[in-house]
Amino acid sequence: MTHAALGGLIGQVAARRDAAPGERTAFVSGAAVVASLPDVDHVLEWAGAEPYLLYHRTATHSLLFCAAVIAIVALLASAQRTRRVAVVVAALLSHLGLDVLTPFGTGLLWPFSAQLTSLDILPIAAPWLVCLSVVGLAFVFLRARRDSTLARRTALLALAAVGAYLVLSAAVTARAARALPDARAELVVPDPWAPLSAVLFVREGASIAEYSVGPSGEPVLAQRTSIIREDTAELLAAPRIAMLTRRFRVPIASNGPGVVFIDDLSYDVVTRGAKPIRIVVPERRGAPVPDRARVEQRALGVQPFAWLAVVGTAWILGRRRRRAPAC
Repeated sequence: MTHAALGGLIGQVAARRDAAPGERTAFVSGAAVVASLPDVDHVLEWAGAEPYLLYHRTATHSLLFCAAVIAIVALLASAQRTRRVAVVVAALLSHLGLDVLTPFGTGLLWPFSAQLTSLDILPIAAPWLVCLSVVGLAFVFLRARRDSTLARRTALLALAAVGAYLVLSAAVTARAARALPDARAELVVPDPWAPLSAVLFVREGASIAEYSVGPSGEPVLAQRTSIIREDTAELLAAPRIAMLTRRFRVPIASNGPGVVFIDDLSYDVVTRGAKPIRIVVPERRGAPVPDRARVEQRALGVQPFAWLAVVGTAWILGRRRRRAPAC
């Protein structure tokens, strides 16, 4: 929703000032679809949790994919080619830019590099960012669509608010990173629900401490998670496990009945205990079997439907508006 809403705001700003209502809506809905396009790889969830964990945010989130989409639009566009290409470029870069700001990482240089770029400025889920972008676009559609000047100003204001939120998140993260000068932080991200606070993960011996850093800048211990297994390092270094956990920023391991669970503690910032992605390693005579690991994911297969709903809604709105007679 955030990607589509930001794309729609970009399309609203980029449309001509004297554009007809149908043309303006076509720019808004088209930019929303393009901004959502990289997340088409959510269909990997239908292939299973493991392909999704390994390949989400790789091929369709690469600069190569964006260049291909831009080239196709440039070849197919007949009218306003420069303006349409500029909108596509801005919409795609908005998607990649936001994804790079999260701890999950984004494979910008795929397939030439497996490196996942991450700046750790946004949490994995950012409800404040969702509100700023979606509410701004909703106001444009519901209240300002008949007044092109008001619609454009509203879109610019919403984009400015999003930019201000990102600057604030970067400042909060930078301040929190300095809260414990004598400790090396595993991860520092803004608190999803409190925009002036951040969460700091620090490895302390056989445990990982989670600190909350509020507006005062003082770290407060929120919880300490023990790494139960003594052979966690060896287990995480196993080739198959290492391949699966390359997305995990703060991996922890715990014992279960005949299995070892590996989770990413950073998801606790958003889910508070729910494990959206979990690697399960069976044991054989007390020793883990890394080559038999499997990935479990909550709500597997739901996100592709959400992506299709967002893109479908934008496409239908664009078609209905283009068919409607101009007032």
